[in-house]
Amino acid sequence: MPASLKVLVAEDSAPIRERLAGLLSELPQVEIVGEASDGSSALRLFFACRPRAVILDIQMPGPNGIEVLRQIKAEDLDCVVIILTSYQQPEFRDRCAEAGADYFFHKSTEFEKVLLGLNDLLTTELPGGPEA
Repeated sequence: MPASLKVLVAEDSAPIRERLAGLLSELPQVEIVGEASDGSSALRLFFACRPRAVILDIQMPGPNGIEVLRQIKAEDLDCVVIILTSYQQPEFRDRCAEAGADYFFHKSTEFEKVLLGLNDLLTTELPGGPEA
């Protein structure tokens, strides 16, 4: 079985999680190892599944996405965190960057850019890259 890139999706909106799952299915090397609808579940799944990448919303019940981001980066600096949010204000982008986010995309205008971040990982980490 070929290697896969393990990804955790943390988003409180079920329709957005479903849309992400559909988008990620375009990359056959990506394996969604967990889906969380709140910050506590996101952290529990992160520690249980040890994904290589996390797609994370900022506004979630429990610890918000920025706090989840901080805890993920405190545990694993190499885990790639992609923030996908509806917040466009520069202060949110700045707070996420300070907390260690690798990518920051807006849901309404940059949704598909999530694939760019994951494709970067696939190209550098998996044998044969995304075309394999």
